[in-house]
Amino acid sequence: SWLPAATAKISAFRMDQHEVTNVQYKLCVERGSCTVPQETELNGLAYYDAEAYSDFPVVHVTQAQASQYCVSQGKRLPNEAEWEWAARGSDASALRDYPWTGAQPPHCDVGGAYHLASAECATQMPAQVLQSQADRMNSGLRDMASNVAEWVADTWHPFAYCQNRKALEEKCQAQGGSCAECGTGEACALTAPCVPNLAICKPGTYEVYQDNKTEWVVRGGSYKRSRCALRLYARQLQTVSSSADVGVRCAQNL
Repeated sequence: SWLPAATAKISAFRMDQHEVTNVQYKLCVERGSCTVPQETELNGLAYYDAEAYSDFPVVHVTQAQASQYCVSQGKRLPNEAEWEWAARGSDASALRDYPWTGAQPPHCDVGGAYHLASAECATQMPAQVLQSQADRMNSGLRDMASNVAEWVADTWHPFAYCQNRKALEEKCQAQGGSCAECGTGEACALTAPCVPNLAICKPGTYEVYQDNKTEWVVRGGSYKRSRCALRLYARQLQTVSSSADVGVRCAQNL
């Protein structure tokens, strides 16, 4: 129900089963192909260098660091369309909210606390990869909605899925605006309470957008984000260089 519902064409690809872990990333650093994360502690605790967290997702890496890691493995960052297709699984056209089978809304008991914001479930750390039995897909992918959010290849464009990105003024294109006021002639099917930062202009064909190098897209929910961010179609703007709840998952051409 989030607008617009654009179309995309993608080639065959593989996606990593889980998010890159601290130990995987550290091996890349030791080989000289990657650089140390921007911060190595999490919530005041040793994290990146701690053996206890070796199989937890690496965080506090920039988009450039995430991309470099994937390249060092002979892979690359997925683009937005690939990430969402993978999150939808074999039923890529299904109008559902969550990646896991059954699309049951998450809460602290069903789906695991790591699906939800820490304020809702009292979680302060990401989980060990492959731990969640709820956020798993028939394809074998894990934690597409939970644990940590993930960098993709796209830079941010608020109207990336519109037929004409410049046809309307920005104040009219913002989700939640009045279609009549903007003169689109389209029905306004707005959602609440999870209102996305998308546009209400006519849907177009998705293309990878790589222009603004200071604003990037991240996909997926995290242990810190609200349940709105868990939706597999949620686009999130990331302006800071690194974050305690953003990691990396790589893709590879077939």
